Amino acid sequence: MPIVNNKKWSFRLLQTKDRKRPDGRFPVAIVLNLNGRKIITQDDLTALPSEWNKDTERFVEKSKQRSSILIANNIYLDSLSTKINSIIADHRERRVFLSNEMLVEKMNFKTQSATVEGYTNNYIKNLYEIKKIGRAKVLEAMLTYFKQFDKKFSERVFQEITYSYIVSFVQFQADITRKGGARKKGGISVHLRALRRILNEAITDGVGSPETYPFSTKYSLNQKVYSIVTELKTKTRKRYIPDVMLREFLNYKFKSKAHQRSQAIFFLSFFGGGINFADMAKLKKTDLLTGYNTCGECFQYIIFYRSKTNEPIEVVLNPDIRNQIDFLTNNYETVEDYLLPIVTTPSLDAEALYNHIAEKRKKLNKYLKKMAEIMNFPETFVKHISTYYARHSFAMKMLSKTDNIYLVSQSLHHKDIDTTMIYLEDYKADQIAAETSNLLN
Repeated sequence: MPIVNNKKWSFRLLQTKDRKRPDGRFPVAIVLNLNGRKIITQDDLTALPSEWNKDTERFVEKSKQRSSILIANNIYLDSLSTKINSIIADHRERRVFLSNEMLVEKMNFKTQSATVEGYTNNYIKNLYEIKKIGRAKVLEAMLTYFKQFDKKFSERVFQEITYSYIVSFVQFQADITRKGGARKKGGISVHLRALRRILNEAITDGVGSPETYPFSTKYSLNQKVYSIVTELKTKTRKRYIPDVMLREFLNYKFKSKAHQRSQAIFFLSFFGGGINFADMAKLKKTDLLTGYNTCGECFQYIIFYRSKTNEPIEVVLNPDIRNQIDFLTNNYETVEDYLLPIVTTPSLDAEALYNHIAEKRKKLNKYLKKMAEIMNFPETFVKHISTYYARHSFAMKMLSKTDNIYLVSQSLHHKDIDTTMIYLEDYKADQIAAETSNLLN
């Protein structure tokens, strides 16, 4: 009779979509519950659901074609079971603490599916399937940077991603002597946050390592913590355009149709609460709706899902927003059901659409820099202006007009006020500078 211990560990068939093999089989795994939860996949052992008995946690040996294989697999599982129980019994007898990671080390498990890269690639594949292309590409870039840092990264398992490992990675990325030069803190931060998401997801799935999690003490109080916010904090002036220049920009008569279109897209984002360029690009004519307020007055609004958070956003079309939409729809052609003349190629799949919009953003940012030069704006705007200036400019203007940071936060659709405070740091600094000038006069 097989030795089974469901209290501290078990064998299980991983019947999830991402684990399914082309032949319809799923891998067998050892599920450890000694300290937290961990799943070690046995990649060489696979079974159809009909070939697995979840009660006995063994292969069903009735298949004629695979009978000898299934019997051999069960013998192997019996030997693993005996070895695991022996290690656990030994530690209990000696009253020595035994964690999942210690047991894994003693069993000498180290399979590809338990690697950070293997798990991340599965996660990326799922993101592409649900059309989260941006997130998938960030994770792909993250893997590239870690492979540059660590030639053996493809072999790394989750328990090897420790506080010290992260510190070494950041030091490597920030080294001015490295090939390509030092990376900016903001870029390093983006990819550490992506890694943090993967580590959290892996722990939730039972394949991660809570004992060595490096970004907080929520899994282990004894673990050193690497704070991304503290260690990689940067201080730069936020990207916004002052009122006087905004008015000049809005009223400037550009000769080029491409510049006129760029002007309207920029101010549609500005008047619309800083709508992200990709979200504007994906707006459909069917997103333009009609409603009635409590006074019975008719108004138009748009509803879209913010790409960054997947949160549904409603924007009421005030006259300023309406003017930009009317100008764009009356003077430029659109394709398919798109509301705005940003997407210009029909019938694109999710990844092709993502790349198409990214190229359109690059072109728009190039136009904006040229337009700043035409208007004789200061050099900093000629060099750096981009679509993102619309969102920050909206935030600064809303605060100066309302003096209500909570209203600004709601307008930007931030989850918490702290994020809004970061946006508005320069507003506070400018206020302090103005109020402290000539204090004795």
